[in-house]
Amino acid sequence: MKVHSSRALRRCMSSAFVLSLMLAGSTAFSAETQSVNFDGATFVNKGLVAVGRVPSDAKDKLGDTLGGIGSGMVADLGSWKKDGDTYTGTLYMLPDRGCNTEGSVDYPGRLQKFSIALTPVDGSVSVPAGADQQAQLKLTYDDSILMHEANGTPSTGLDPTDVRAAADGMPDLPVAGGHISVDNEGVVQMADGSFWVSDEYGPYVYHYAADGTLLGVIQPPQAFIPMRDGKENFSSNNPPAGGKGPAAKDPSIGRQNNQGFEGLAMSADGRQLFVLLQSAAIQDGGKAGGGSPKRFNTRFLAYDISDVKAPRLGAEYVVQLPRFKDAKGKELVAAQSELHALDDHRFLVISRDSGHGFGLKDSTSVYRSVDLID
Repeated sequence: MKVHSSRALRRCMSSAFVLSLMLAGSTAFSAETQSVNFDGATFVNKGLVAVGRVPSDAKDKLGDTLGGIGSGMVADLGSWKKDGDTYTGTLYMLPDRGCNTEGSVDYPGRLQKFSIALTPVDGSVSVPAGADQQAQLKLTYDDSILMHEANGTPSTGLDPTDVRAAADGMPDLPVAGGHISVDNEGVVQMADGSFWVSDEYGPYVYHYAADGTLLGVIQPPQAFIPMRDGKENFSSNNPPAGGKGPAAKDPSIGRQNNQGFEGLAMSADGRQLFVLLQSAAIQDGGKAGGGSPKRFNTRFLAYDISDVKAPRLGAEYVVQLPRFKDAKGKELVAAQSELHALDDHRFLVISRDSGHGFGLKDSTSVYRSVDLID
């Protein structure tokens, strides 16, 4: 795949990407317009055009903190309307597996439903400072859609401790305490209201009805499945304080711990589904984990979902992730954390030096960019 990296595109046009960055924004930035030529087309970055916030003490209908909503998000395009300079519609936001202070927790997977009103700032002016900065994007929490099996059993965010054997049209599944374990990362919505969610534990892609009922699961090729001692083992080595992790910290083959299907996208016609590993599989250079300078060759899959009951793998590609040197001159790889389809062959990918930035041990962030790939 061809890759174009542009720091000028780190605040991009895609609704999913822009809103994720707007939610994180807290200071005034220039709404500077920038552009880049790629693959015979010109892509325009309008800069930061709005900021919105959710109160830190907000809770959802299940009684849990409403934070952590930026793992993935998707707009209900059928609800999108424009009135003057304001856009309104419904946005679904996806938390991942929940709090991770001391191991994983029993956090049922869910989609958070928000109504939004967006009045973007004109590209010739700066986003206002102070309290006025919060006026361009209004987020109203509406509902939570609980992800559950047909019998009503919810999923869990707990690190998988067992494997449920394939049955009833489902593949082998990672489980903990009898619940399917998911570390949700990406989400897209079908025209019928159902949605696909990618996860890091499998790494799998789950298909849910509009009410959250599990309909099916995509299991990737064997090369993606984490193996320990010759057996499927979906643990990501996140034991609670004082608890025991897997006998082998890392898998011997397959996705590395916490480096599963971070990126998920769908073609505009709803007939193709795309998934991207966060970084290289163990056998492709990911053995040393997050610090490995060799984990840049990651895998990209394209599925034909014309028949949603029988998804078919159509193609597999290699995407070379950006490499950079940190503040100390050490070469690292910018793992990806989101994927968005522009059409059936061009995509936006957020790549970043995870583990660096404000609030972390090393506050110097060197690479946070949106890359174009073909």
